Amino acid sequence: MPRIIAAASALLLAVTIAGCSSAPAPGKDGYVSANTITIATSPSTKAPWFIDNNPASGRGFEAAVAYAVAEDLGFTKDHVVWVRVSRTDALAPGHKKFDFYLGQVPISSKLEKSVDLSSGYYLDPATGKEFALVFAKHSPLTLRLTMAVDEVRAQGTFRHLAQEWL
Repeated sequence: MPRIIAAASALLLAVTIAGCSSAPAPGKDGYVSANTITIATSPSTKAPWFIDNNPASGRGFEAAVAYAVAEDLGFTKDHVVWVRVSRTDALAPGHKKFDFYLGQVPISSKLEKSVDLSSGYYLDPATGKEFALVFAKHSPLTLRLTMAVDEVRAQGTFRHLAQEWL
């Protein structure tokens, strides 16, 4: 009987170890894909938010904001994937195919009924509205990404990027 228990314990340990790996599986920790952060923006973007409608370039205020947040989370530029999503789909309730969306989305209590929002990364002086990142409602990433926004803002990075691009 002790041999059976020992064998069963060894088998359980081997299965547990085999199930562990250093590379996270898709969906692990709430991200859409393994080892990447997937960022969405609108199909058509304009300067100064994104330069040449190319968010992956990192040029433009919101492109730079996205990369600053990704870097704070430990993602290099090579591990950022951009997708295009209509603003309507990004702000609608339901599952998202991205980790966060950005596209001059003002924080509002009405919007917070459909999606989760980060703390603000930019206060628009023309409207007095504060822009936030958008996540699926109850996303496991909401807190983590909001903390990254708060950290990057505390470092003065958003202020610097606004001075550079806006």
